[in-house]
Amino acid sequence: MTNELSWERPHLLLLGAGASKAAFLSGDAKGHELPVMANLVQVCSLSSLLHDAGLHDGHDDFESLYSDLCDKPEYGDLKQKVEGLIWSYFRRLEQPPAPTIYDLLVLSLRKKDVIATFNWDPFLVQSLVRTAHIHRGEAPRPLFLHGNVEIAYCPKCTKPTPVGRLHSVCRHCSNEFVPSTLLFPVRKKDYTTDHSIESAWADMKTGLHSAYMWTIFGYGAPKSDVDAIKLMKSAWGSKYDRNLEQLEIIDVKEEDELQATWDDFIHTHHYDTWKDIGNSRLLRHPRRGCEAFWSMSMDLRIPEERPVHPRMDWTELESVLGPLVDAEKGVLTHHRDKKPVR
Repeated sequence: MTNELSWERPHLLLLGAGASKAAFLSGDAKGHELPVMANLVQVCSLSSLLHDAGLHDGHDDFESLYSDLCDKPEYGDLKQKVEGLIWSYFRRLEQPPAPTIYDLLVLSLRKKDVIATFNWDPFLVQSLVRTAHIHRGEAPRPLFLHGNVEIAYCPKCTKPTPVGRLHSVCRHCSNEFVPSTLLFPVRKKDYTTDHSIESAWADMKTGLHSAYMWTIFGYGAPKSDVDAIKLMKSAWGSKYDRNLEQLEIIDVKEEDELQATWDDFIHTHHYDTWKDIGNSRLLRHPRRGCEAFWSMSMDLRIPEERPVHPRMDWTELESVLGPLVDAEKGVLTHHRDKKPVR
């Protein structure tokens, strides 16, 4: 994927449940806990419902449990109730007024970049909306790989819209928008059966194929996601052909474990691991991560850092990032020369 303009290629950010957990360690604005698969039954109050149906209510592998519900027709009503409770729980989540990690993630990437998420929670959409006064339309493209409670889709053209417009119609093909699919049985996780999810994965593969930098935040590549890993491998290609690109992994696990998990994607030493998102290239070089890495690895020059962090208020964030957005919009207006945007 060698290219003299590598810094102009996308920076792709992939989010897993660990990202939301790290962003809201004490819960959302109202203290609601961020569930993960291991505790989703308890956090989303599914225990009594499952117990009444004669099912084990202490199940720590929700995906297997959900597959069982999908496999047995007699559990059809129970399956709908479980889906409804999960949807309702995630829909009530909201961010506090002050900037959060999600706001920093959105603002640290540009219009050429991509944020792909496996998460159902509404935080990414909320951040895209509430940071608009800073990014001013120069925001990264969001992709919802497992659906999202804040997004609805046109069933024909798969155009997304905020879920608040569920009862309106698509202006492209006059179809009513439908809620995003959230749950996929782990034993039959076929992304092609849902057109909106299939479209998101097609865009994910395109973005990953052309990416210069790839940041993975809080996603552990579980065995249940074998189809997702296969799709990502086909898009990334052979790691031996990725001699310029850089993989960045943000996770609380140790480096040896992360390196082993992502070995099929790592070209020799072309990776970083961080336990704290604040140490990542993403937040140390917001909106200029690709340029900064090119400067360091190819020009052998230490790039200037303009770090952002969750302790900043909105005014501080705008003072740091606003000039960068202005520079991007100016370059776009003048058809972009062949030098990195500073």
